[in-house]
Amino acid sequence: MVSVLAPLFEPSISLYAEPCVGMGAVYLDLRARGFKGYALLADTNGAVRSFWEHVHDATKAAVLLAAIRDLEAWPLTSDGHRAMCKEAVDTSSAEYVARFLWITNVSFANNPAIYEKDHWRFEGTKLGGHPGPATWARIQRQTEKVIAGLRGTACTILPDGVPLLAGLPTNASAYVDPPYFDKRQYGSGVLNARTFLDAADACAASLVVLSEAVGEPETEGWEKYSKLVVDRVSQGTGAGGNREEVVFVRRRASR
Repeated sequence: MVSVLAPLFEPSISLYAEPCVGMGAVYLDLRARGFKGYALLADTNGAVRSFWEHVHDATKAAVLLAAIRDLEAWPLTSDGHRAMCKEAVDTSSAEYVARFLWITNVSFANNPAIYEKDHWRFEGTKLGGHPGPATWARIQRQTEKVIAGLRGTACTILPDGVPLLAGLPTNASAYVDPPYFDKRQYGSGVLNARTFLDAADACAASLVVLSEAVGEPETEGWEKYSKLVVDRVSQGTGAGGNREEVVFVRRRASR
């Protein structure tokens, strides 16, 4: 996916926006290729937002790495997984982010874990495969790499991507990868894929790249850039197998 989208975003752009950033593969690739401009990121998942806040801030990043190391001894077993999911955590802390990374990476699930009502929930089964110490060591190395790659960069992280798109100036470049239709974590069906599709349609940015599985933009000026078959592995009803996504691109002159 990233290799297909990368040519669309030049490192020389001045402003990058991603309203459904998730774990930010496209954004991180752009930074790795030399993008030094400002970024506007958004996600409704509070743990995702807290992750990006920590890795962009040198002081918070150091605390996060310490919190990740503190989880090395947590048992990578079904009982350990169940205990972590049920245990309350301070959502203002680095431990909150570390636990989010732990649960998201050792669970067999379609989407990142969400913390609400003093426990974690996610879509999928409890413990994915047979994770061992090497699994958590890999997550530590990846987090260290992300922090190093973002050192000295600036961004704002917002809770809602729709107003982010609505307020973008014409010199912005935006990547819009909406959630699956009617996913609960995007507002119980209020903020769904169609909402982001309409927001992308109305966005004033000079470049908008839209990766979409449920519909097409309704205004003129969009071109089909690529068709992708994306692996989707799940034991959930109706979510197994692959899905097809079409990448649309719209370019406008920057004023």
